Amino acid sequence: MLEPVIRAASVANPQKAGDYIQDDLLHCGICHTPKQCRINLMGKKRVVSCMCQCAKDQAAAEESNRRRQEEADRIMRLRNSGIVSQTHRNAHFGADDGRNPIPMRTLRRYAERWDAVRSENIGLLLYGGVGTGKSYGAACIANYLIERKTPVCMVNLSGVLNSIGGYQSEDKNSFIADIMRYPLLILDDVGIERQTE
Repeated sequence: MLEPVIRAASVANPQKAGDYIQDDLLHCGICHTPKQCRINLMGKKRVVSCMCQCAKDQAAAEESNRRRQEEADRIMRLRNSGIVSQTHRNAHFGADDGRNPIPMRTLRRYAERWDAVRSENIGLLLYGGVGTGKSYGAACIANYLIERKTPVCMVNLSGVLNSIGGYQSEDKNSFIADIMRYPLLILDDVGIERQTE
């Protein structure tokens, strides 16, 4: 049963130019570590292929790259599913123009202390005139948390109300449950929605 595994290991770790024999084992010509090892297999001593150090390092680097890519993909999925506006997906504290330093420091502190504010159920209300950076600041919080793998939903309140208005009762409940599953829900542009029940 183990023979196919041993053969597959030999194929995966072939002898290359520069490899050499030392102590009756094949050694890598690059890192000078064994590409074969001795094992005791059901009472029989066998020489089987194994990974030299440079092959282990390469495999570790590939695995690290794969994990980084998976993490980047996961963050991108969180961002795409949680932040509707493309403009808001690109908002970051580091890109702030510094026109409103005190509010931005407060917003950054809120994001940095997310675990505490979440456990105490502390929210924020951003208010001010048009163009003062309320949506941008909220999006900075969203992106900060998403980059730390916390799902955030940032939606325009008038869009939510319009969506709810077009649903039947069961669908409304499902829609509301869907947006409420996020640890942080950001409702943008509160106050511009139409004044109806």
